[in-house]
Amino acid sequence: MAQHALEQTTELLQGHASFIEWYISFLLGELIPTSSYQRHIIALKSISLLLRSGILKPNSQFPPERIADNSTMWPCTIDFFNPMSMRLLLDLLMDPFEDVRSSASKILKLALPDDFTGGELVEESQVDFDTSQPADCWENLAAAAQNASVAKLVASCEGNSSGMEKGKSLKLLRDFVEQAQAWSKKTGRADYADGAGRSTSLLFSLLPSINEQTNFLTHLVEDLETKLCTAEQDLAKAVLDAPVHGNFAALK
Repeated sequence: MAQHALEQTTELLQGHASFIEWYISFLLGELIPTSSYQRHIIALKSISLLLRSGILKPNSQFPPERIADNSTMWPCTIDFFNPMSMRLLLDLLMDPFEDVRSSASKILKLALPDDFTGGELVEESQVDFDTSQPADCWENLAAAAQNASVAKLVASCEGNSSGMEKGKSLKLLRDFVEQAQAWSKKTGRADYADGAGRSTSLLFSLLPSINEQTNFLTHLVEDLETKLCTAEQDLAKAVLDAPVHGNFAALK
C-alpha cells in the first residue's frame, strides 16, 4: 500500500516537473526579439511571478515572496538563469518600451553574480528552446523516489550545482555593458541609453567590494565630466560623439 502511494506521488510530481519544463520553455520563447510588446510584457510578468514564488534555487539572494496564505511549496526548484535566458533578458534591456526594460531588469536582479560569469554572449542563432529545462528537476525527483520516502522526495529536489568563486569577472555582464554603451553612442536613442544605464547599474550592484564599486563610480563620473567638457567646446560634436543620457541614467 505504501509503495503504491509512493508511485502515485512520484507520478504526480513527474507531471508537475514536466509542466514546469514546458512552461518555462514557452515563456522564454515569448521573449525572442521578434515577439510583440504584448507577448514580451506578459511573459516577463509571468516569469517574475514564478521566480518569486519560491521555485528558484534557494541560494538566491532574494527570499521568495508569499503569493497567498494557501499557497503550497514547490516539489522542486529550478536553475532558471542559464546562457540562453540571460541573453534573452539582457537583450530586452534595450527594448523600445520602458516597462519591458524595467521588467527585464527586475528579473536580472534576482540572478547571482555567478550567473553573469559565463563566457561570451550567446548568439541568437545558438538559442535552442528545446533545451530549456529546470536544472535536474525530474532527475532529482526520480532519484529521491528510490529512497522510498515521500518526505525525502520533496526535500531532495534542490539543485546540486556548485557556483564559481564569488567576485569573479562578471564577464557576461561587462561585455554587454560595453556593447550597450557602444550602441547608445552610435544611435543616440533614448531607449538604448536607458538600457545602457540599467545594465551599468546592474553591474555596479553586483561588484563584490566597496573598493571596486567606488572605482567603478569614479570612472563613470570621470567619463561624464569628459563628455561635458566636449559639450562645452563643441556642442554639435558632443551630440554625435559624447551623449550623456546613459551616464545620467546609470547614476540615477
